[in-house]
Amino acid sequence: MSWLYEFDVFRVARPMKCCCLSNLCLYSLASSIVLVASAVAHAQILPDSSLGGTPSTIRTEIGSGRLLIEGGADRGSSLFHSFQEFNIAPGDNAYFINPVDIELILTRVTGNNPSNLLGTFGVLGEADVFFINPNGIVFGPQSSLDMGGSFVASTAEAIGLGDGGTFSAVAPETPPLLVVNVPTGLQFGGQLAPILYQAQRASRSRGLRTQPGRTIALLGGGLDFQGAFLSALKGRIELASIGSAGQVEVTPNNQSWSFDYSDISTFGDLSAILSFFDVSILPQTLSVNPNLTERGITLQASDISLGRSTLFNSQTQTDLTAGDIVVNARQLTMNDGSSLNARAFATTTNDIRGNAGNITINASESVVVEGGIDFGFFSFPTLISTSSNGETIGFFSGIPNGISFGEGGDININTQQLLVTKGAGITASGLSVGDSGDINILATESIIVDDRISATNPNNPTIILTETRGSGAGGNLRLDTGLLRVSNSAEISASSIGEGPGGDILINADTVEVVGNAEVQAGSAVFNPVSVIGTVTFGEGEAGVININAQRLRLESGGSITLSAFPGSSGNGGELRVNASEEVVIDGVSKEGSASGLFANTLGSGDAGTVFVETDELRIDNQGRISASTVSNVAQSSGGVDLKLDRLFLDNGSQILVETFAQEGSRANITVSDFDVILLRNGSLITAEAINSANGGNIRLVSDDGFVVAPLAEDSDIIARSNLGDGGEIEIVAQSIFGLEERVAIPDNGTNDIDASSRFGQAGTVRLNELATNPNQEAANLPDTTGVPQISQRCNATGVSSFVATGRGGAPPETAMAGLLWETFEDVDAPALSDQIEAVPANVNALTEAQGWAVNAFGQVVLTTDGVDALPYAIASTPLCTYP
Repeated sequence: MSWLYEFDVFRVARPMKCCCLSNLCLYSLASSIVLVASAVAHAQILPDSSLGGTPSTIRTEIGSGRLLIEGGADRGSSLFHSFQEFNIAPGDNAYFINPVDIELILTRVTGNNPSNLLGTFGVLGEADVFFINPNGIVFGPQSSLDMGGSFVASTAEAIGLGDGGTFSAVAPETPPLLVVNVPTGLQFGGQLAPILYQAQRASRSRGLRTQPGRTIALLGGGLDFQGAFLSALKGRIELASIGSAGQVEVTPNNQSWSFDYSDISTFGDLSAILSFFDVSILPQTLSVNPNLTERGITLQASDISLGRSTLFNSQTQTDLTAGDIVVNARQLTMNDGSSLNARAFATTTNDIRGNAGNITINASESVVVEGGIDFGFFSFPTLISTSSNGETIGFFSGIPNGISFGEGGDININTQQLLVTKGAGITASGLSVGDSGDINILATESIIVDDRISATNPNNPTIILTETRGSGAGGNLRLDTGLLRVSNSAEISASSIGEGPGGDILINADTVEVVGNAEVQAGSAVFNPVSVIGTVTFGEGEAGVININAQRLRLESGGSITLSAFPGSSGNGGELRVNASEEVVIDGVSKEGSASGLFANTLGSGDAGTVFVETDELRIDNQGRISASTVSNVAQSSGGVDLKLDRLFLDNGSQILVETFAQEGSRANITVSDFDVILLRNGSLITAEAINSANGGNIRLVSDDGFVVAPLAEDSDIIARSNLGDGGEIEIVAQSIFGLEERVAIPDNGTNDIDASSRFGQAGTVRLNELATNPNQEAANLPDTTGVPQISQRCNATGVSSFVATGRGGAPPETAMAGLLWETFEDVDAPALSDQIEAVPANVNALTEAQGWAVNAFGQVVLTTDGVDALPYAIASTPLCTYP
């Protein structure tokens, strides 16, 4: 037959690999189509005899030429058909007659060949159809559905029925007279043939389309779609690739069907290229099946590959909640501009109040979202996105006129490894009154966000984004993983462009790395944007909060974590909190000179944000930076930097910097506490400077047990000064301060300076408290009474001697007041001697008790062993002992 030959030529000519379906190479199935061409002749649908006295019959309708399928065995509200072969040629139409009171048509193919449904498969009524052929099912470029009910096509061996009955294609029997003839499951055995859909490209004029609120379900031993178009508006699309024997439970659900795969241990693969799957809710579908709750698209397979394909689930001009997109797989790969898109979209002046659907991806091993389609002057990125009131990135852009009060859907991804690269994106947007959805990603091993799409369109970054562009709140972004790496100009961002507040970012990881950029050339221009994790406000909305909990954080080659408020915005900056149990490393600059660092910068009229870091060790090297600044002169809060750590190392021009223009409100602050050591080297800087007439900020470095060290002649400074305003305050409390002196800091002067001066205003305050050398620290008072006096070793202890002590003997009341005029060897705390004094052995070098004192030529008091005549200035001596 020519139609079979043409289809096979298309299959061979199209560029594709032998699909990596786990159970059967799809080429073998497509090749078998040619073999049946001579057998089917004009009789493409051949009934078998398994139904006994109620066989299926075929006739051609006069006038239309379409094939009508009649007869079959009816059991209650179900009608059973059985065929040896079932094929529909391109351009042909085959319709099942739908008798009154029949709600379900169950059809099996018992022969050895696949079914080629390349024309129109129809039902003259609203009955649902279950169609099984264990040898495979093929759809082509002219395939279409024309029916009022749902369509379930499968390569299962049998359909399970109520009360334990089956309708089997491999062991055909007359269907039993059961009390319940509704399908309960699709039973797969050892033969797991795939389902193919091969066309040049998806076309809305053809394809598999049901009436609104119904289901299209394709369940086979592998699914391969080339140019497929599936549409179940306001309904459900179910695509499953089965890889093991077992039963898929099926349940009727308000004129639709639900599926349960708990009995299936493994799954096959699913590939879709240039395909489109749509379950949108349109205004004309509102009155259809209003009680259906399980709307949406479900993909169930092992390895799922989507290339230039779209799963689209929109809610347009209605008050209903759109269905969900659910992907369950071992691996999901999306590329070449593919998209999973769920949105609530107002296309006219009519408002909508329904919510967008959610997107849930469960991939036991990996999710890869990469690349896009580049047309030179524009591009379509590969995208996973939800939105309220339109979409600004990807295939489905629009400028809505109505207002969306509905909320954007959430994106939930659970996997081991997530890779977003080459200009792809994961986005949740709120573009009107409704709030944006959240993004929640759990990747037990790693999340890698990396790279750009192309040199011809470098402004399309690889991104994970939540945003609000209206009065609704931006969604929150949560990432839980072992390793988070953002590199080569990629971004993770939560932004506010309108009145609504931006969302928050929460990251829980073992290691977080934000690294560098890749130079991209486009014509004569060179673009060097940096990698960033950040929250940003462009309008009135508040920027969100960033919380990072990790063991290690590394920012390198221009990588940054940023709170930003852009020029013209009035929203306040948020908070950036880093809790790294081991270390934070900030190192280097990007190729165009952008510093690596932690930033809270406000370029609008709002208050600056604040950076908080708690870690064991913070190392800032090679011009890395921690910065909080504002250019607003009316900001009530100038932001600040608050560090709590054990060790702080700054080297090679690195900075901790706060800057402010604000003339009122709080000053910018830098606080470092609980440190063991702060080491500044090679032109490093801690500064809280004020611009123009603003007052200098405050710097507090406080640790009772810490040290502040700056090696000599390395030009490292601590500065809190102002130009026109007053100088700031610098307070350092530490055990010791080495290498720094209070004086005016001059760039490149080769000294390490502490400076709180003002050029034209009042100088600030510097307080240095070095606990290790402070003479007042823990000063001890001398006792008011002496100890028991020692008996002169020249006297015999007889018990009749006496000693008189008057006052302190010239000693000061406190050790802190002691001068250097008197020197004595007397130990006031020496233990008292008893009456029994041990004899001192003779020794020519032994110390001898002083017998007097004198003043030498230098005015010094000298104790001497000689008598009063030893020196001309002798005043007193110790008399020899005599007995009374």
